Amino acid sequence: MEENTTIRVEKVDKDLLDTLRKRDGISSNIKYFKAMVEFFNSTGLNPSEKVKSTSGELKKLRDVVVSFTRTQEEKKLDPIMKTLDELTNTLLNFLKSEALRKQDFIKYMDSLNLSNSGGANIVNNQRAKELFNEFISKMNSKMSGYSVDKKTVQHYKNQFESL
Repeated sequence: MEENTTIRVEKVDKDLLDTLRKRDGISSNIKYFKAMVEFFNSTGLNPSEKVKSTSGELKKLRDVVVSFTRTQEEKKLDPIMKTLDELTNTLLNFLKSEALRKQDFIKYMDSLNLSNSGGANIVNNQRAKELFNEFISKMNSKMSGYSVDKKTVQHYKNQFESL
C-alpha cells in the first residue's frame, strides 16, 4: 500500500472538492484528487490559468475552418469548375458543329463512286485509296482522342483493300 500524505486546503475549497466529487460519482477525496492530478498531467492544462470558454474556442475554430474552406473554394475550386465548364462547352460545340459524323463519312465515301468496273476505274480506285489514306491521316492528326465509328472505317478500309 502506498504511503499517504496530508494536503491542507481551505474549508471553502474542501467543500467545493466534496461537491465536485459527489457530482462525478467518486467515492473518496483521495481517488478524486488522484483523478484530478492524472487529468492535468494527461491534458497538459494548467489549473492556475483561467479556463477559456470552450464554446468560444470551438466557435473560433469553426470560423477558421469555414474561412479556410471558402478560401479554397474561391482560389482553387471555382477556377477549376470554370475551366471545366469552358472545356465542356467547347467540346459540345465542336461535337455539334465540326465533329465528323458517321453519316458525313458514309456520304463522303459514297461520293467517290468506287465501283470496280472498267479499266478507267483503276485510276479512280487508286485515287480513292489515296483519298481514303489522306482522310484517315487528317482525321488522326486533327482529332487525337476522338474516334469515328470504327466499324464504318473498317468497312471502307476493307473495300479499298479489295480494289
